[in-house]
Amino acid sequence: MVEVSEWTGRALYQGQVAMARLPRQPHSSEACQQDMLGPLPTADRLRVRHDMSNGPAEPAATHVDDAKVDVRQLARRVEEASLNAWPALQQLLIDGWLLRFAAGFTKRANSVVTLPGLHVTAPDVLLRRVVNCEQRYRYQGLKPVFRLTDIDAPEALDDLLARRGYQIVEPTDVLTLPLRAQAAQTAEAASLAPGAFKLLDRDAWVNLYATLADMPPASRPLHLALLKQILLPCDFYAWMDQDQPLACLLTVREQPLVGLFDLVTHPDWRRQGLARALLNRALRHAVTQGAELAWLQVVSDNQPAQALYQGLGFEPLYRYWYRVPA
Repeated sequence: MVEVSEWTGRALYQGQVAMARLPRQPHSSEACQQDMLGPLPTADRLRVRHDMSNGPAEPAATHVDDAKVDVRQLARRVEEASLNAWPALQQLLIDGWLLRFAAGFTKRANSVVTLPGLHVTAPDVLLRRVVNCEQRYRYQGLKPVFRLTDIDAPEALDDLLARRGYQIVEPTDVLTLPLRAQAAQTAEAASLAPGAFKLLDRDAWVNLYATLADMPPASRPLHLALLKQILLPCDFYAWMDQDQPLACLLTVREQPLVGLFDLVTHPDWRRQGLARALLNRALRHAVTQGAELAWLQVVSDNQPAQALYQGLGFEPLYRYWYRVPA
């Protein structure tokens, strides 16, 4: 079997979510995309809290100025954006389950995703679907991996997988940050770091990332192939000291959202504010491109990243986890 590798550069903050409704401001060629999404509930007027330490928690609806805002709707939008931003090389859609394949490169691109709102609970139907998925992944030489979220609380599927010997690995929080509150502090934070902020082309950036992340040579072509599959606007950032790369970051925009990926800092330059500076500059640039809400996926036990993202104001929206064979 091919093991699923995790060269994705993730991080995590565990805490509480704050979101608010932002005014809709279409931007040039991407205005129609934002209109399709509609207004986002984000962070100044709505506050929703749930304890991430107690495992999966169902996102709840709340109220903003006596108007009901469905937090689950925002979570579903971000979940869709995450699938678009990190595509598989191949995929199958079977009865509302998305089977993603990328030759074992990252679990996100090599797992079964149950699309929000399409969960089934009938035991016989669930069992047939799980067995079908297992067969299809093993046919590709991959271990079957299931990715579940707490957006729609799929307890029946989670329980079935547990009974079949699947274990939970890598609980991950999806965090969001309203960008208008962020814009005022970016210039000062970025000015404190040594080096220079640069935008690179994809091919230059992927080589730089592979070096900083110490990616195995066999994984590098798969990483590039996956990046080529992204059909949304991407920005490839680096923080450089002359010709020396110090940190890098990828963002993917699906207006009015922007997703953050592959943040890596050179080992000799960690804990010196470079990651924060790079994030701030990238978020400020994303705002100029029309982004209003940033999101990222971060593994729950990454303590250094918890502090980083908490300091920037990111807060959790929903959680996902993987079920893998024991």
